[in-house]
Amino acid sequence: MTARCVVETGTATYYRAMARSTTEPVLQDLATRIATDEVNHYKHFYRFFRRYRAQEKLSRFRVMGTIGRRTLELKSEDADCAIRHVVKARSPGRASDTAYVQKLSADMNSTIRTNLSAGTTLKMLMRPLELPARVQTVIQYPIKQFMQHVFLR
Repeated sequence: MTARCVVETGTATYYRAMARSTTEPVLQDLATRIATDEVNHYKHFYRFFRRYRAQEKLSRFRVMGTIGRRTLELKSEDADCAIRHVVKARSPGRASDTAYVQKLSADMNSTIRTNLSAGTTLKMLMRPLELPARVQTVIQYPIKQFMQHVFLR
C-alpha cells in the first residue's frame, strides 16, 4: 500500500505540473481533473495502508525504505515506460529511436521541473511515515532534496 501511495503521488505531481505548464484551457482542466482523481486514489490506498500497517506492525524504517525505493522506480521506470508507449502509439516509426525518446523524456522532465510545486508532493510522500510534527519539520529538508533529485534530474 505504501508503494501505491508513492505511485499516486508521482502521477498527481505530473498532472499538476502539466496543468500549470499550459495555457490551453481544455488541457489545463483535464490535467487538473486527473491530478485530483490521482489524489483520491492516494487517499484510498492510504486508508488501506493504515489498516495493514497496524496489523502487520510495520516500522517507519521499513515504510521509509519502501517510499525511497518506489520513488526511485518512478523516475527510472514508470516515466520512461509511459513515454515509450506514447511514442509507439503516436509515432510508431520512431518508437525504436532511442535519441528521440530520450529527448522527449528530457523535455517532459524540464516541464515538470519548471512547474512542480514540491509542497503537496512532499506532504503526500511523508504522510505514510506518520511522524510527529517536530520530526517531520526536521527531516522535511533532506526529503525535499531527495525528491528534487528524483523528480528533477
